[in-house]
Amino acid sequence: VKAVAEVAVGHQAVLDDVQAPPDHDLPGDVAVESHVVQDHVGRRVRQALGPAAPGEDLVELGIEPNDSKRALDVIVNPDRGYDLKVSFAKPGEKGNNKSFAQVSIFTSNVASGNWDAPGSWTEVGTDVDDIPDADDIVVILNGHNITVNVPSSALTLTINNGGTMTAAANYTAAGSMTVNAGGTYIHGFDGGAIPTATWAPTSNCTVTGVTNTTPTGFNQSFGNLTWNCPGQTFNSYLETNVTVQGNLAVQNTNLGTGSLRMSNTATGYTLDVAGNFTITNGSFRMNNNTGSCTMNLNGDLIVNVGANFVIVTGGASSTVNVLGDVNVFG
Repeated sequence: VKAVAEVAVGHQAVLDDVQAPPDHDLPGDVAVESHVVQDHVGRRVRQALGPAAPGEDLVELGIEPNDSKRALDVIVNPDRGYDLKVSFAKPGEKGNNKSFAQVSIFTSNVASGNWDAPGSWTEVGTDVDDIPDADDIVVILNGHNITVNVPSSALTLTINNGGTMTAAANYTAAGSMTVNAGGTYIHGFDGGAIPTATWAPTSNCTVTGVTNTTPTGFNQSFGNLTWNCPGQTFNSYLETNVTVQGNLAVQNTNLGTGSLRMSNTATGYTLDVAGNFTITNGSFRMNNNTGSCTMNLNGDLIVNVGANFVIVTGGASSTVNVLGDVNVFG
């Protein structure tokens, strides 16, 4: 089995480019078996494209001989963690060449816990260390906050409404990451990368841990985006286009010591915000060089007492387009 492209609960798993063994030089059948490892009461359950009795092949797909490659796409429909067995058999023979792909599903089960603690998860499947890895499905549920305390990865990660993932180390998406409405990702360490994700318009990405290194990963479409870094000691430059589907808030840049800025080079960038932009206890600057930047704000611009909003200090003009109200307090 070359790879499992993506698996999520209730969705299809697609194995692309399943290779027949070298000695399979005749047309034959390919038996695909999928079973749920464990359901909620611990019974072993079979799940497949069609009904099958225990021990029966769940689906058979014919393949044609090819001198260079014999391949096919195998699709199964898992509802939970599963083992997938692909067995190649010549006509009239029982298949004895097998490849395996295994996916476990980890669901958070604590109000607060670390990623690398088995007790933080309810596991469906069989995993060597009982900790989510790059080939597993992870779901963080409402009311739960999972801390990524060591560099971590998952095949798919979903943060549900009311769920939170706090990154104290890099999280790398091996497949996909989804932050649903009301879900929250907190970037709680200096530098690193904000993982690329599908962000619902009312999801939350909050940056709290920056001190002297700007994280990468801002070149994507966020829900609500908040910068709140009281320990910041430098001027942080985003240096990329940023889209915010909800509200943008600069709550703290350690005013007087640090600020958040768009560009410090000859390259201009665009910041699109569908909601409001609020600066509370910090400084935001459009450009600090010759790169002309643009902000398109569909909501209100709110600059609170003591906060700073600077359109240009470099050698080029920047533009701020506000469809709502401009409120400057102080």
